[in-house]
Amino acid sequence: MSMQTTQKLAEYVCSTKYDDFDSEVINRAKVLCLSSLGAAVWGSRLRAGQILATYVKDTGATPEAGVIGAGFRTSAELASLANGTANHSTELEDVSHPGAIYTCQIIPAVFALGEKLQAPGKTILEGFILGHEVQSRMGMKCPHGRGWQHASHLGTIGVAAGAAKMLRLGVEETTNALSIAASLGSGLVRQTGTEAHLFEAGAAGGNGIAAAMLAKHGLNGNPNIMEGNGGIGMLWRANLSLISSSGKVKISASWPSGSKNTHVVAFCRELLIVLSHSFTTMTFPATTCRVSKFK
Repeated sequence: MSMQTTQKLAEYVCSTKYDDFDSEVINRAKVLCLSSLGAAVWGSRLRAGQILATYVKDTGATPEAGVIGAGFRTSAELASLANGTANHSTELEDVSHPGAIYTCQIIPAVFALGEKLQAPGKTILEGFILGHEVQSRMGMKCPHGRGWQHASHLGTIGVAAGAAKMLRLGVEETTNALSIAASLGSGLVRQTGTEAHLFEAGAAGGNGIAAAMLAKHGLNGNPNIMEGNGGIGMLWRANLSLISSSGKVKISASWPSGSKNTHVVAFCRELLIVLSHSFTTMTFPATTCRVSKFK
């Protein structure tokens, strides 16, 4: 396996732009974002979502992003923690196979960071699409069965990739963000069925943003964390050969081709009802939530 996998992945994140995405990918991403926000609205009414909202409010953090359904703002990391947990509380998350990586950690994260940065919708979509591509490709290489919850563990790395893109980090900084996220990622299959399992998605989102922010401020990590001895590949007993013979990252032609989204209509209805009653304080440009008509 190439000793440049981590760096090549960072180069891919830095060099890929919104205009490089196929229209099918962009439209799919918009629908997934709307579905995810609807899930978070619903989940904010459930026990785990309410516990996290209370916990986050008590921190009194800098008001950068809205906590969905709670009527207050907090830091981007903590908003991602609360909103990701609320999203996952419904247990109706979108899962992209064969990577088996959900989106309930990364979508709340890029929206929270987008609100902090006052970013346009295209920037938020860039972060989501690239971050989900990274985490899904890793998920396809990492087998289940050892107790690690790879959706939340690898999802932390995906969020870091998306956040690094939104922060416009360079290759070295993005490499560090991926490496730091690899250390922050966590999750255990044994927690399934508990509220700790729901919290893992929120933690992945908040930790992924933290990894990118720390890299921006100069914190470094091992540049070979994916492929090096004692790194992610060894942990998962996986050959993370994400690099093609041409030296480019292998990405899907039509992303994410295996993803299912059967609950969009119900969640959209829930989202519109709650937004109409002003239960959320999220303030994005109109382009952020504009989606193509779905059938």
